[in-house]
Amino acid sequence: MLRTPTTKVTLVLVTIVVAVLTSVLSFFRVYKGNIVVTDKSLPPLTQQQLLGKACHNETFGFGEIVYISMPFRTDRQDAMNLLAAYSDVKLNLIPGVDGKTMSRKEIPDHTPKDVRQTELGCWRAHVNAWRYMLDSHHETMLIVEDDIDWDYNIKDILELLSTEIRKNTELRLKPMTNREQQTAPYGLDWDMLVLGQCNDEANPARRDLYHSYEDPNSPSFSQIFERFIPHMSSLIDPTKIGVQRVISPSYGPICTMGYAITRKGAMRLIAELSYIGLDGAVDEALQHRFMDGGLRGLTVTPPLFNGWRVNGAKDTDNQNWRYYNTVQGLGNAGAFSRNIKNSTRTQMIADLSQNVWEEYDKIKPIDPSFKARKPIYATTTFVPPAEATSKQGGKHQ
Repeated sequence: MLRTPTTKVTLVLVTIVVAVLTSVLSFFRVYKGNIVVTDKSLPPLTQQQLLGKACHNETFGFGEIVYISMPFRTDRQDAMNLLAAYSDVKLNLIPGVDGKTMSRKEIPDHTPKDVRQTELGCWRAHVNAWRYMLDSHHETMLIVEDDIDWDYNIKDILELLSTEIRKNTELRLKPMTNREQQTAPYGLDWDMLVLGQCNDEANPARRDLYHSYEDPNSPSFSQIFERFIPHMSSLIDPTKIGVQRVISPSYGPICTMGYAITRKGAMRLIAELSYIGLDGAVDEALQHRFMDGGLRGLTVTPPLFNGWRVNGAKDTDNQNWRYYNTVQGLGNAGAFSRNIKNSTRTQMIADLSQNVWEEYDKIKPIDPSFKARKPIYATTTFVPPAEATSKQGGKHQ
């Protein structure tokens, strides 16, 4: 093909335009859910930094955040909406399931007879969340329960976690793909990212598999729930507990207060814990799959999502509430959470509290000479001044 000077100039211009557009997009891309969007307010950053900044979006850098709550627990739903609004994130509700309403036909094969109806309802709600994930276009989804708390600096904590997961290669089974490098803040080389367990244990045979890192927002030693101390000390120098977090292959986590899943993870979960059968409560069944290697997880310790405890029957919808002396317990005003340096639930109430009258006193002190008027009540006989003057004038005439 004969190229004229005009053709050459056109090709050069097209090449330049493409290069400029590619460069500009690489500077302003931020992962939000599974969609790459532009944000011209951001300075030029590396791709890793851009993905880290995605952890500050309304879904913490995951495709979506959902929370599971029984329909009648509107008290917890109020709390979760408040928590989300304060942290500038968006949560979508997955309704909890009453196990008493379930048909025997929908209970998976091989389910032990000692699994309680409340535990079956909990299992069903989590499976519904996994199905919801597969029906969406998301590659990752964060699932939390409705009684959690997180750190006031959770987005910084997650950004650091994103960096540490992506830069560590010892825990990966396969090299990072181009897709992960471009769009996945936490990578995709896992089925489940365990972020909200209430107990844990590392694989005794593979305690060489872990990655530890310093986190300025790590809870102190005294703030860490005692159950996690043996797990952490089996992997890292005990003097680092309270300074570092640990990422390790999931083996013995218990509780499902917060975890993320990938699409492949959601498929495996439904296959293993519904299609094939169920061998215990949902967290026990997950633990069994981690232990036998059928499910690949990464666990972060101390956990990022932790239970908000009032020490009353309101703390559970799965256990026998008669164990508690009261329903209310300490109430939210006296409740607490473990494994968190700065509780968001505590901080948000402190920030939202106010005394309007004290604020008025600061900007406009009361004049000492001011005499407050006494209110007029409907039962008081009162004659307006103008009318009283008119009547008095009529008398003199």
